[in-house]
Amino acid sequence: MPIGAMTTSLAVAGTIWGALLLYVAGEYGRGRRPAASWARTVWVLGSLLYVAHVTVAFALHHDWSHAAAYAYTAAETEAFVGIASGLGIWVNYAFTALWVAEGLWTPRWAPDADRRVSRVVRGVFLFMIVNAAVVFVTGPQRWLGVGIVAALLAIWWRGPAPQAPSKLVCDTRRARAAPSPRRCSAREHRRHRVPLTPAGPQRRS
Repeated sequence: MPIGAMTTSLAVAGTIWGALLLYVAGEYGRGRRPAASWARTVWVLGSLLYVAHVTVAFALHHDWSHAAAYAYTAAETEAFVGIASGLGIWVNYAFTALWVAEGLWTPRWAPDADRRVSRVVRGVFLFMIVNAAVVFVTGPQRWLGVGIVAALLAIWWRGPAPQAPSKLVCDTRRARAAPSPRRCSAREHRRHRVPLTPAGPQRRS
C-alpha cells in the first residue's frame, strides 16, 4: 500500500475508533451516581473526534463531494444487503448532529434528565455502532467493534449504582429550617434510586 493511502486509512480509521472508545468511557462516567466530573468532557471530546473523522473522510476519500459520498454509501449498502441506496449518508449526517447536540445540550446532563429520551438516544447510538463497527467491517476491526458493543451493553445494563439513603439530601436549607427533616419527594427518590418511604404515620405493633 502506498504511504499516502496508508496515511489516509490510518487517519480515517484512527479518528472513528478513537471517537468510539471515548464515547464508551464517557458513558461509563455518565452512568455513575453522581456522574463523574470528567464524563461530559470525555463524551464531548469523542463527538469532536467523530466530527474530525467525518471531515477527514470527506476530504481524503470523497474530495468534499456529497455526490461521491452518496455513491460510495450506495455501493457499500448494495454489497452487504443487495440494495443500492445512498440514504445512509443522510442517516450519518443526522447522527453527527445528534452526537454533537447531546454533548453540548446541558439539560441532557442533569441528574433528572428524561430517561425515555436517554433510551432513544442510546438506541440510535447502538444501531449506528453495530452497523459501522461490526456489520460493515471485517477482520480484527470487527472484534474491536464487538468489544465496544459489549462494553456499552454492560454499562447500560448495570445502570447507576444506588446511592445510600444516609447520603440523600433533598434540600438542606429547608431541612434545617423545618422543625423536623423534610420528606423527600417521589421524584427525588427516583433520581437517586432510593426506595420511597410511604407517607403517613407508621402503625405500631
